[in-house]
Formats: sequence, structure tokens, C-alpha cells
Amino acid sequence: MKDYFLALREQLRTWKGYTAIALTLIRLYYGYSWFTGGLHKFSWLTDGKLNSQGYISGMVENLATDRGDPFMLGRAMSWIADQVFIELLPQVTDALVVIFEFGVGIMLILGFKLFWTILVAIFLNLQFFAAGSTNNFGYMVTNLFIWKFINWFDAIGLDGFLRVKKGDSLL
Repeated sequence: MKDYFLALREQLRTWKGYTAIALTLIRLYYGYSWFTGGLHKFSWLTDGKLNSQGYISGMVENLATDRGDPFMLGRAMSWIADQVFIELLPQVTDALVVIFEFGVGIMLILGFKLFWTILVAIFLNLQFFAAGSTNNFGYMVTNLFIWKFINWFDAIGLDGFLRVKKGDSLL
């Protein structure tokens, strides 16, 4: 742990350190946003309604087209969504949305396994887009930005600590 703090103090004296601090603050705010999104949907687990069913129905409707889809992947995905997530497991879908939003938020706040965390976040956002939601465009841009500069975003976090512990450079 002492090595991590020494490496962190050394890096914080340069422009790279200031950039890492700024990006860490962005990561913390973004993680808080995901965390509270999951927290607000926590009532989905206890209200007895099928809250995600409307989103999935919209996704099925939007994906079930053959236009511009030579391999009919959209139709296949809409069939899976309709048969599995609406007919068989609607409560599981509500739980998964809550758990994954909550989990993405926690992982972003901790700065741990950001590659996989952002991959899950992108997957969730693509599902929201497919359902017809367009208000999460900022989330997609932020996901791609974090993915591009992932070592900068997780330098002050668990991933940075583990990098230094392994003997790699912090930045």
C-alpha cells in the first residue's frame, strides 16, 4: 500500500496527475449516477409490477425488422427478448437491471475492473437505445470516453493500486 501512495504522490506532481485527478472525479460522479439509478429502480424488486416489460416490448418492436439486417439478427434478438424476457422471466429481467446498474455504479466508484464495468454499461445502454430511449446518449459517449482512457480513469482506484502492487507503472 505504501508503494501505491508513493507512486501516486510522484505522479500527482505532474500534469498526468492532475489529469488523473480530474478524470477520477468524473468517474466518481458517473459512478454515483449509475448507483443512484439502480437505487431508484430498487423498488422494482418489491412493487409486484413488471417494470422492464414496457422497455422490452419497445425493443422487440424496434428490432423486429428485416430492413438493413441481412442476417436477421434483429429479428432473432427480438424473438429472444419476447420469448425469454417477457414470457418466461420478466421478474428476473427487473432484478438484473437493478443489480447491474447498482453494480456498475459501485465498480465505477471503486475504480475496479473498469474494462468489464464499462462493457456492461455499454450493453445496458444499447438495450435502452433499442427500446427507444434516446436520453442516455451522454452515457454512451461517457462510456466510450472512459474505455478509451481507462488507465487514466482507474489510476486513483483499486485497479491503480493493483497495477502498482504488480509492479507496473501507475500511468
